Amino acid sequence: MSANGGLFLDHVAVVVPDLARAAKTYERLGFRLTPQSSHKGPLKPGGPLEPYGSGNHCAMFAEGYLEILGITDPKRYTDEVAPLLQRYAGLHLVALGCRDARQAAHDLGQRLGAELSLRELGRDVPQVAGGTKPALFRIVGLPAGTFTEAKLFLIEQVTPEVLWQPALLDQPNGVTGLAGAVLCVTSPAETRQRLSRIVGHEDIFLSRGALEVVDRAELSARYGIEPSALPMVAAARFTVRDATATANYLRGQGVPFLEREGRIWVKPEAADGAIVEFVPASASGRH
Repeated sequence: MSANGGLFLDHVAVVVPDLARAAKTYERLGFRLTPQSSHKGPLKPGGPLEPYGSGNHCAMFAEGYLEILGITDPKRYTDEVAPLLQRYAGLHLVALGCRDARQAAHDLGQRLGAELSLRELGRDVPQVAGGTKPALFRIVGLPAGTFTEAKLFLIEQVTPEVLWQPALLDQPNGVTGLAGAVLCVTSPAETRQRLSRIVGHEDIFLSRGALEVVDRAELSARYGIEPSALPMVAAARFTVRDATATANYLRGQGVPFLEREGRIWVKPEAADGAIVEFVPASASGRH
């Protein structure tokens, strides 16, 4: 990226078939979730923002956030969510933040040799002080087939103050930030090569957060699980203030977890299809 300081990891989303159930699951994991909020967007290019049939709960951190995404009204537009659920329930969305979506679209379009357009989406976000405020996002999507390993897109948070409310940032499990996402694929080298064109760095460097690409064998060796599908977004990594305190919190909630070399992770069966990993801030960049 040029003038806007580089791409960073804005948020990841777990896509679930039952939003209410998933909210209880993630609250048990110690995430402070926002009340349910519904999406809005244009149903045709250039049209007004209209209600979609999808909604979310979010856990907000000082850096980044986690989205729990599901269908709230199947009679409305659900084409952003339904195809993902048909593949598997779990992590799907990886949103790379940018400061200026128009500049980002131009820069990315040049790298990909394509003309990219912007979409504006919104949702009414419940406020801690009461009522709701409208949030607006500018989205830069990828050309079809560019990156099938995840629902990957660029996002400009036009109204960050509406989402990052100070009272929401204190997480019971001690999470302070979104540190990374782990993609599991058949050929990591080939995936990294395409990903490097998107992020603009050969080492897939982000100015905040990290993307990691592993194969089935590496995922199994690290987390002790077999992927439910390939390719997939297998894990979300979060920084915590104190890993011991986080482990104690999970024990108190009766959540099964594994530990190795200071890392703590919850397997997919306890987190609606996602591996949820907690690491001390000092170790967030180590794989």
